[in-house]
Amino acid sequence: MTRIEVINNQIDEIMDTFDFEEVRKVMTFLDWEWADCNGVPEDYELRKSARKTMKHLIRFEDGGASSSGGFTATLKQGVSGSGKWLRVDLAFCVEQTLLDGEDYE
Repeated sequence: MTRIEVINNQIDEIMDTFDFEEVRKVMTFLDWEWADCNGVPEDYELRKSARKTMKHLIRFEDGGASSSGGFTATLKQGVSGSGKWLRVDLAFCVEQTLLDGEDYE
């Protein structure tokens, strides 16, 4: 399979297994509205946004991340004894802290 085929297969699997209803429950509880929606996004809007966020990963040749509307999609790639590998992840984040790396001795 090509790199893009593997990414698309993983996106399809995530779309089949990710609990979008749970995301909607959290958003409803927090009264979290998107600017382009009339209230809390519907299931199909959540799914559309998640897929679009993951599709952005295709442009990253060495891995990377894409975020939108609470969704964070990451692409990790590497090489193992059996060849090239990659993994697509999707998370819905309510709060997160990311720090810059620091030099050390």
